[in-house]
Amino acid sequence: MLAALAVIGPISALLAKLSGDAFFERMRERNRVTEGFIPVIEQHQDFGTNTMWAAIALGVVTLALVYFVGPSAVAARTAGGPGGTRVMSIALTVLSVVAAAIAIYYVVRTGDSGAKAVWEGQ
Repeated sequence: MLAALAVIGPISALLAKLSGDAFFERMRERNRVTEGFIPVIEQHQDFGTNTMWAAIALGVVTLALVYFVGPSAVAARTAGGPGGTRVMSIALTVLSVVAAAIAIYYVVRTGDSGAKAVWEGQ
């Protein structure tokens, strides 16, 4: 289940970014975006790009955590096969927490900038 979410999350972030970019281009083609509003939208796009990369990083770290630290890795290590070490477990856990914090930060910033753009015209 966790591995599936690690793949679905970044794909969702990518699709959200692509749909937002397409919407912005469609609005520009129809001259429905004023020149003064473009920097606001570009800031929102930048946050969206950072959100996408943060989601991808979190997905990669989560997949590594599942592969090297999950139950199958523990069973392999117990049976004498390749499996993650304790140091790797700690490192991947710390990386996953940091990646999650960064992803949350950018999701909040992206949502906030989009909401302000829509509701306040900023």
